[in-house]
Amino acid sequence: MNYATAPRGELVSLIFHQQQEIAILKGVVAELQEKLQQKDPHDDTSGKSIPGFVKTKIKKIKKLKAKKKRVHGFARKRENPTDKKLKRWIRKIHTVYEEAKMYPGPDPNQKLGLKEQERIQKEYYFKQKLKSLCAPLH
Repeated sequence: MNYATAPRGELVSLIFHQQQEIAILKGVVAELQEKLQQKDPHDDTSGKSIPGFVKTKIKKIKKLKAKKKRVHGFARKRENPTDKKLKRWIRKIHTVYEEAKMYPGPDPNQKLGLKEQERIQKEYYFKQKLKSLCAPLH
C-alpha cells in the first residue's frame, strides 16, 4: 500500500488495526513481566540455563595410573641443530632468503625488456650467493 496516495478511509482503518495489535502486544509484555517478577529472587542462574549435555561438578572416580617410563622412547628426535657451525650456516642461508624476499622487483617505469633483464640478473645474483654458501668445504 502506498501511504502517500492511499485514501483517508483506508489509512484510518489501518491505524485502528495497528492500535489493536499494540494493545494486544502490551498485554503480552505485561504477562511476561509478571512471570519474571514471580521467579525466585534467590535463584542463582539469573535467567541462564545450562544445556542438558553439560555435566556439572562430576568428580573423577578413577585416578590415572602413572605411566611406566621407557628406557628409550619412541618420540621424534629433536630437529633443531646443535652444532654451532651448522646453526651459523643456516642463518646465512636464511639471510639470503630474506634478502631475496625483500627485493621489490625492477622499477615499474623501466621498459619491458630491461625489467626482464634486471629480474634475470637478480635471480642469478641470489643463486650465486646460495651456491657459494652451499659449496662443499675443502
